[in-house]
Amino acid sequence: MTPQQIEEAMAGATVEQLGEQTFSFTLEFDPRLWARLTAKIALGSGYAAASEWFTDTEVARSLQKICHGRVAEYPPMASADLQQYQRKIEESVARIIPGYNLDPLTDPERHQMVFVPYEDRTSCIASLGRAELFGISVPGSIRGWTAMPVVVSDNDAGSLTVRYVEREVRTALAGRRPDR
Repeated sequence: MTPQQIEEAMAGATVEQLGEQTFSFTLEFDPRLWARLTAKIALGSGYAAASEWFTDTEVARSLQKICHGRVAEYPPMASADLQQYQRKIEESVARIIPGYNLDPLTDPERHQMVFVPYEDRTSCIASLGRAELFGISVPGSIRGWTAMPVVVSDNDAGSLTVRYVEREVRTALAGRRPDR
């Protein structure tokens, strides 16, 4: 059986068919492969979001090197408490617009790449459906592009949607409802 056939059989199986058994398995995880996969997704997402700006950045060059395995050392795994990050944004804006609420940064129904800018690095976090995963943190900041997270997401049309959180906040501060 192929992995897809096994997955389809398990997805359609009832508890009774499985005999109420507990299944366990061992999964080996190679962080280098995860780093390379995340870099490929981030590189494609960054290009889709802002090809004219993103292509010639330190972030893009770092991601390209990781994709091709041309790094002496793979970047550290990164995670971001996106809910905490969201609360910080809301608290900052709420000083000016009381009760301001930002839509959640990730959507459990979508596959997404979230770029989180820091002063000297950028975290690229993959969120695949309901699984919020680790990402990688690479040298270079996207702050020249945006000061707040950018979320690149799949959509029902089969293409990508880019959400600029900074644009939403600026629109709210200007007294208009964010357009997405």
